[in-house]
Amino acid sequence: MRKLLLLLFLPAILISCKSVPQNGRLYTSSKNRAIKKYESATEAFDNHNNELAIQHLQKAIKIDNQFVEPWLLMGQVYLDEKNDSMALKAYKNAVDIRPDFFLPTYFNIGKLYLRLGDYEKAKKNLIYYQEKGRNKKILMKNRRYLDQVEFALEQIKNPVPYNPVNLGSNINSPYSEWINAITVDESYMIFTVRQPVNKSKPDVEEEYFYYSEKDNETGEWLPRQKMSNQFDILENEGAMFISPDRSFLVYTACDPVKGCDLYISYRREDGWSQPQNMGNRVNSPQWDTHPTIASDNKTIYFASTRKGGLGKSDIYKTTRLEDGNWSYPENLGRTINTPQNERYPFIHPDNNTLYFSSAGHLGMGELDFFVSRLDENGRWTEPQNLGYPINTYREEIGLQVNAAGEIAYISTDRLNGEGRFDIYAIDMPMEARPDPVTYMKGIVYDKVTKVKLRARFELIDLNSGQVITNAYSAKQDGAFLLSIPANKNYALNVKKEGYLFYSDNFKLKDVREKTDPVIKDIPLKPIQVGETVVLNNIFFEYDEYDLLPESRVELNRLAELLNKNPELNIRIQGHTDSRGDEAYNQKLSENRAKAVYDFLIQQGITPNRLSYKGFGESKPIADNDTEEGRAKNRRTEFEVIE
Repeated sequence: MRKLLLLLFLPAILISCKSVPQNGRLYTSSKNRAIKKYESATEAFDNHNNELAIQHLQKAIKIDNQFVEPWLLMGQVYLDEKNDSMALKAYKNAVDIRPDFFLPTYFNIGKLYLRLGDYEKAKKNLIYYQEKGRNKKILMKNRRYLDQVEFALEQIKNPVPYNPVNLGSNINSPYSEWINAITVDESYMIFTVRQPVNKSKPDVEEEYFYYSEKDNETGEWLPRQKMSNQFDILENEGAMFISPDRSFLVYTACDPVKGCDLYISYRREDGWSQPQNMGNRVNSPQWDTHPTIASDNKTIYFASTRKGGLGKSDIYKTTRLEDGNWSYPENLGRTINTPQNERYPFIHPDNNTLYFSSAGHLGMGELDFFVSRLDENGRWTEPQNLGYPINTYREEIGLQVNAAGEIAYISTDRLNGEGRFDIYAIDMPMEARPDPVTYMKGIVYDKVTKVKLRARFELIDLNSGQVITNAYSAKQDGAFLLSIPANKNYALNVKKEGYLFYSDNFKLKDVREKTDPVIKDIPLKPIQVGETVVLNNIFFEYDEYDLLPESRVELNRLAELLNKNPELNIRIQGHTDSRGDEAYNQKLSENRAKAVYDFLIQQGITPNRLSYKGFGESKPIADNDTEEGRAKNRRTEFEVIE
């Protein structure tokens, strides 16, 4: 049974109040009819009949409008009904009648003013209770709300850039739209729309998935399209997120009794596979929602109310293992999660910056947007509030940040848009921006037949040798989209069974500004005699032939190719630019080719499958009159001999 908070304190406060005994209780009214109506209201409230309780309370107040207890109970009932404005009115009437009759009323009034965004009035009431209140538990909560109010007032004095731009009628409608995901090249967006099931039942609404693609020429979003009905598997679905390489997607499907689970679908030649529940290893008997997929294409962050967490709702992550299964979810820990709600995570394509909504970290209202980053030791930094007016007294839900980190996409109903919740683009504050991310996109195809290929991409940190991203081109059209975070140097390896691998290099160390994307088709060469591959990630000191440690990434991939194709024999070839003495360049190129040859033998490749040769400056592939051309000419490559 629900007990009115007031009753816990009555014995202490009624000693000094004018009151009459009734059924062993003391009240602030001397009118028996009013008291009986109040007691009937208390009984109705305890029996979860709020409508009847309000009727009795209204009658009690009509009989005696100076009767304090009915006003207090009415505030409690309206709180239960989530009618903040009516609850506030009732509590204010109570303190107007007897200001210090029940001091926790000031706490309730302050909390309600905070919910409604009137920070000055909230501050006045919370300070009053902080100075006069005696209940330690309430004082602790009161202090937290007071901290929120003072934080909010300071934020309002120092607003961050905002500049919201409605995405227009091709995306938004008279109904509610919520942003779900946007690809790293900002060419494809998925969002959820809550709309009537059909015209005959305009009051019955459900959520559906839509997508829109951006017009390459105009930069405008094309009219939205409804996604396949195959994703409508339960009563409610939402929060769909597509992997950065667009090879799979994860979303939430909810049963009103069993709760919400994560479902996964894979991209096939004929469309998306039938969604499958991610299973007991990932999902729990409680609510598992709002997935976001990291740019490595194998880590999913999500929110869960599962048992054993740190709060009401926590953020977890799960990782796809080598055997294809998903790991047991790992709680992100106390830096991110609090005893309150943490929801709506979004991991930026830099794979380093996490945005989420929280009611537990210091903010302006119910749920604020926060950002945290992984430090050099792999620990999350203290979350930072995104500031006003991105955050307000209301619940802020659903935020996506573009690859460059300059623009965020949010869903809000407070900007008088096309309908209720609309999707907007806003400016990101400088201090809340992630590391910028560029991307590479194009088509993989067979160099000989021109057939489009499904190939595996590995983006590797040259310093650590760690594979940052695993991705695949699409089988049906060979298309690929690869996120490339800044501030590291990378090797790119593209491979497919039966083909020589493709090698590329991205030098982004200490680059922290927006970088132009790489639009490039990749022809994979079948393993045939005479084919050559430039090894773009073989490095030597200037004018030396000792291999630098960063070269191991590429050399290990070459050794892997040779081990998987035991009949393959190759020749390592060294080349220089035209600067310097011709004979010297010839010797340098030969020594560099031999260094690669020696490494492969150390890796267990038999010498009779290998040879090496230096060509000096005799076979340029670019103009030696420019530094860019000379860099291309200073190369190591291998040729298929048999």
